[in-house]
Amino acid sequence: MPEDWLSKDPSTGKFCHCDTPTMADCFLVPQPYAAKCYDFLDLDAFPTFNGIDAQYAQHQAFQKAAPNQQHDVPTDWRP
Repeated sequence: MPEDWLSKDPSTGKFCHCDTPTMADCFLVPQPYAAKCYDFLDLDAFPTFNGIDAQYAQHQAFQKAAPNQQHDVPTDWRP
């Protein structure tokens, strides 16, 4: 689970590595989105993961890339 790795890695900051998004974040960002969309995992048990996810929600690039922001997404497909 990413939580174990992220919580123990001294390079973890606002994002997976330090305070700037990297490719690791591009691979991680779909996971909490899907968990919320399909309600299949309680994310409260993962505080580091949740903190990073909160940064995604505030970052303009991740906001623009979110599936529910795409022009062809069905209106009922939103977390």
